[in-house]
Amino acid sequence: MPVNGKTCCRALQRVVPRLILITAYIFYLLFGGLVFSMIEGPRYDQLVAEEEYDFEMAKDLLIQAYGNDTSSIDGDAVFERLKRLVYAAEHGDGVMIGQHNKTVVIGEEWSFGNSMLFCMTSISTIGYGHLVPHTFIGGFICVMYTSVGIPLTMLLLADLGRLYAVIIMKMYYKCLAMCCRCGKDKGQKSSQRDSQDPGAGGSGGMDPDGEKENNRELDLTEIEVTPEEEGALHSPNGAENHHVDEPQIQVIGHNHQQDIDADDALLDDVPIFLPPIVFWSYIILSAPMFALIEGWSFPTSIYFLYISITTIGFGDVVPECSIGLVFAWMGLVTTATCVVLAYRKIIKVATWVLEFLDSLVRRERIRQRDARYSSMSI
Repeated sequence: MPVNGKTCCRALQRVVPRLILITAYIFYLLFGGLVFSMIEGPRYDQLVAEEEYDFEMAKDLLIQAYGNDTSSIDGDAVFERLKRLVYAAEHGDGVMIGQHNKTVVIGEEWSFGNSMLFCMTSISTIGYGHLVPHTFIGGFICVMYTSVGIPLTMLLLADLGRLYAVIIMKMYYKCLAMCCRCGKDKGQKSSQRDSQDPGAGGSGGMDPDGEKENNRELDLTEIEVTPEEEGALHSPNGAENHHVDEPQIQVIGHNHQQDIDADDALLDDVPIFLPPIVFWSYIILSAPMFALIEGWSFPTSIYFLYISITTIGFGDVVPECSIGLVFAWMGLVTTATCVVLAYRKIIKVATWVLEFLDSLVRRERIRQRDARYSSMSI
């Protein structure tokens, strides 16, 4: 099989499963948004009608208390004040009396976009709490929906986090190699200038043939020889083994496994400073765009991004634009990337701490045993 065919097959093995997973996730969000908007939308309209009726009745009672002189009463101010009183009554003493009017008071309707936001924040475990199901069927579907959606989200975040972690480590090593190469090239140029100096002496001039021979040896060490080619070189009829096609077809899976092992090797030794840099770089770089889209201040944007991508999700600040939702979800991918980058280092540190504590316990036991033996001998 040609080299291009092998490369295409290896690329398909990496891309196709990931595309299927992303497509399934998107369709799952669309399905959830459609279902919840259809179920919770009519109930929301009914609650809005009930709230408006209650507010109008309270307004009439206030007008009756003031008498016929209603010129000094601002109806809109009374309406807003009553909304605040209802919200305060439901959240009094830190305990919510009931969820009956929560989304109505906040003013979040169950549109298709808000329903998708509810689905995304639920299956990603952020849970802003700005929308809650009001019907028994909606609550039951929410339980069933999240029981499938949470594992799906974790699987997708783990896959994308590993992908971006490998890309970041490759970029890191490339930058490191470029920096080292620049320093090495400067040293080689200076040494070449010294060797070409006529007054440098006999040892300063290098033999051109010897330099070519060293370069030839270095080039030979960099040639990669596959096991099939190595066997062909050592066999008496090695020229015939070059035309065997079956081992080259079977090597595709082996190359895919080698790619996986190479990615694991990249993640074995991650610098401890890299995950925090990636995490905070995303927050700081995304905050200005987020502030521009939502009309927030820069500190508010940083606060919201941190609370969201760490899945704390207080819900005191909620995006109104769907683009903001995309930024928040990409922040979850960034968090997953940092976890993939850091977890092996954390495991190594935790193992070292446990081994250190175990050694302290063993030393203490040996000390107590020696003290007991010395007291018995006395």
